[in-house]
Amino acid sequence: MDSQGKILAARKMQGVTVLAKFHPLPQYVNEDIHYMDHYHPLVQKENKLTQQAMENAREIYLRVELGNYQETQPLTPLNGAKIQWQLWKNKVQTKLKGSVE
Repeated sequence: MDSQGKILAARKMQGVTVLAKFHPLPQYVNEDIHYMDHYHPLVQKENKLTQQAMENAREIYLRVELGNYQETQPLTPLNGAKIQWQLWKNKVQTKLKGSVE
């Protein structure tokens, strides 16, 4: 990307194993990322997952450009288990309260 949002090089990773490779996307070079949404004719030619990835990349770029992007921390397995436990506990308590009344 240059400072005006023009794409200087574009590649996509294709594959689901450690053998996945990057493939060049020369059709996107010199395109403006500000206009790379699902209405763009080049984006419409891509598969659904690639379109979603491109929209996500565009959104992140725009948010960083505006200065309001904050990276969110992923949920750790321990925190996920804790949340599931609390949900289950609340569900059981609600059922017990309902059967008492």
